Amino acid sequence: MLLVIVGEFDSDNVGDQLIGEGHAALFAGHDCEIRIVSLEPGRNKVGTNFPTRRTSGPLKTAHRALYQRSAVYRHAIESLSGYRRRVAYRARAEESLAGADALLIGGGQLLSDGTLRMLQRLDHLTELAWERSIPVVAFGTGMSSGRTVLSRRLMRRVVNRLDEQSRFRDFASIEVAGSMRPGLNLSLIPTPDCAIAGIARRRLLQPESGRVGIAPMAPEILSRIGIEVNDIDEWWIGIVRDLVRLGAVPVLFSTGVSADARYAGELQEKLAASGIDIDLLPRPTSTDALLSALSRMERVLAQRLHASISFYALGGVPASASWDKKVSEFYRRISLPGRVISIGSGDPADIARMLMAPAEPGVSREELAAESMLDAAKCVQELLRARGA
Repeated sequence: MLLVIVGEFDSDNVGDQLIGEGHAALFAGHDCEIRIVSLEPGRNKVGTNFPTRRTSGPLKTAHRALYQRSAVYRHAIESLSGYRRRVAYRARAEESLAGADALLIGGGQLLSDGTLRMLQRLDHLTELAWERSIPVVAFGTGMSSGRTVLSRRLMRRVVNRLDEQSRFRDFASIEVAGSMRPGLNLSLIPTPDCAIAGIARRRLLQPESGRVGIAPMAPEILSRIGIEVNDIDEWWIGIVRDLVRLGAVPVLFSTGVSADARYAGELQEKLAASGIDIDLLPRPTSTDALLSALSRMERVLAQRLHASISFYALGGVPASASWDKKVSEFYRRISLPGRVISIGSGDPADIARMLMAPAEPGVSREELAAESMLDAAKCVQELLRARGA
C-alpha cells in the first residue's frame, strides 16, 4: 500500500518540516510504502535573505491593510485567486496522488483559515481522492472552526471526505470536526503531535546554564489571524529585562518564519538601545539547526507551538505565550497548564520568575511518542482492512 502524506512540509517554519519527519518515522515499516508530499510545489523553504518590504500607492496600501486585518476581505480575494489557479491546483493533486492507495492529511493546523491557500489545496486533493475511491485520513492534524462562510465551506468539504480512521491532535479539533460533520465516528482520544515521535529519538538536551530562548511571533502575523496586542514590544522587552535581573541569559530565536526572524531582530535592536545586549540566533535553515539551537536552552518561551513541542520532545520544559486554543490543548495534554500565558498579559517580572521556576511535565515525551506509534499502526491496519488486504 502506498500512503501519501501531505502537509506544509516545505514551509519556512521549520516546525512544520519536523512534523513531516515525524510522520515518516511513525508510518515507516507498517506494511506500507510512504511518500511525503508538500502541499505546494517548489516553494522556497528558508532562504538567507528576508523578503524586502514593498512600497506602493494609496490603493495598494489600503488593499494590504484590509487584507491584513479583515478575514472576510482576505478570503474573498483568495477565493478569486484560488479559482484562477484551479487548473494548477488540480495538476498538483494529480501529481501528488499518482499511484496512491491512501491519502493522509498530516501535521499541524492544516484545517485552519489564516489564509485559504492550504484549504484550497486540500479541497482539490481530497476531491480527486474521492473521485478515485482513495481513502482520506487526517492524522495528528489540528482544526479551527473557521471565521468566514468561505473558509467554513472549504473545511466542510474536506471533512465530508474523511474516513473514520481519522485522528485529530486535540479535543478542540475533534469537537470542531464533529460539529461540521455530525455522525462522523472519530476517535475521541487525541493523537499526540506527530513531531514528538520523530524528535524524541534524535537528540537530547545539553543546556547551557541559565540560557532562556525567547521566540515571539511577528505582530503583523498575529494581526492577520485577528489578534491585536498593544505595546507588545515593551511586554517582550520587559520579560527579557527581568530575566537578566534574575541572572538568566536570554537569547532571541525563531523557527524560521521570515517575519518572526525580522521581528526578533527589531526587538534585539530596541533592547540594545535600552542598554541590554542579548544574542539573536541565526534563522534556522533545517530541522537539525533548530533542534541544535533548542538543545542548548534551559528554558523556552515561544509563541509558535512547534518551538514548544520540539523543546518538550527534546526533554525540556517549555512555556508559551498563547494566541490560539491549540496551545493550551497541548499544555493540558502534558500536564503543564501553568506554563501558558496570554500574549501581552501579565507582569513581565512574574512571567520571568515562572520561566525560571522548577517544573516537570506530567507526561513523558516517551509516553506520547509510544501513543503516536500505536495510533499510526492502528491507522495502517484499518486502511489495509478497508482495502481487503
